Amino acid sequence: MKITILSIAPELFEGWLKAKDPARVQVLDMRDYVKGSFRAVDDSPYGGGAGMVVRCEPVVGALTALGVYPEKPEKCRVIALTPAGELFIQKTAGRLAKETDHLILICGHYEGFDERIYAYCDDLYSIGDYVLSGGELPAMIIADAIISSMAEPIE
Repeated sequence: MKITILSIAPELFEGWLKAKDPARVQVLDMRDYVKGSFRAVDDSPYGGGAGMVVRCEPVVGALTALGVYPEKPEKCRVIALTPAGELFIQKTAGRLAKETDHLILICGHYEGFDERIYAYCDDLYSIGDYVLSGGELPAMIIADAIISSMAEPIE
């Protein structure tokens, strides 16, 4: 299985990645898929409200570069990491380890995602009912749980 993590802070993964197989896990900077010199990945919510949201453009650009958009290969799953998602549990890790060849985790930030991003996602997951600074820690936890499930499946 290949795991790709889309993040605005790929440097947070440096230490964690040293213990992982680079053929299995890659981290991409969402800023690399934005046009313009400012490389802005955030914008005001289109419906109004406080804060900023992750824009759709960098996510779609990354998915296109990965070859999973406009036509997603079979056994590829795109997951947005958001507090509003379903609780990620060990059973989910085991299922994804068995059923998926390429898993793409999109790290949330700011006040969340531009709602249009969800149209490109198969699932929304959360690691718990608390606030974090971004989706990088959940991405590490979920990826680690899935990789561990591949080594020793837990029913």
